[in-house]
Amino acid sequence: MINTSADRDTDNIHRLYNCEELQQMYLHYYIYAYLRKDGTPYYIGKGKDDRAWEQHRINNKGVHTPEKSYIIILESNLTEVGALALERRMIRWYGRKDLGTGILHNRTDGGEGTAGIVFTEDHKSKISNALKGIKRPPQSEERKRQVREKLKGRAKSEETKLKLRLSHNKNSNPVGVKRSEETKQKMREAQLRRNKNVKTTI
Repeated sequence: MINTSADRDTDNIHRLYNCEELQQMYLHYYIYAYLRKDGTPYYIGKGKDDRAWEQHRINNKGVHTPEKSYIIILESNLTEVGALALERRMIRWYGRKDLGTGILHNRTDGGEGTAGIVFTEDHKSKISNALKGIKRPPQSEERKRQVREKLKGRAKSEETKLKLRLSHNKNSNPVGVKRSEETKQKMREAQLRRNKNVKTTI
């Protein structure tokens, strides 16, 4: 039997995955759940070490950490990437109470960060007030280029298109804006001058 390069690669992957040293380095994440008394989960998270048993509620914010008997490990020996993906999948499966999609008290979609978080109007106001007066440093040309590349091909809403038209074309008549007769006359005269200049150059 011929041992192909694909077979050798597969064997190497299996050896690496079963390597105790590799497991100690990468496979130390897990997915945990906090249970209600009826056995249903009310929170799902990703952690390592003692994260599942640490108090999550601080200054009356965050989910309550239950007694140890109501904490279960759903999956263990995971890489961080694998744990993040599984956390998102399980939160999506059980659904979130704040979105009306399920039974969990999670305030984000999981998978790290604040993706899917729902802010209250009071929270939005506090964020807005905190950012007032803060000047952002100028962006580098490389950063501007990255933003342009990222926005290429992205569909714009009708509202955004209207705002762009109004901001880029000051001579257009914005929807719902009434101009005085004097302003209209000045615009007509300006247009006649432009037309006259075009004919002269031709």
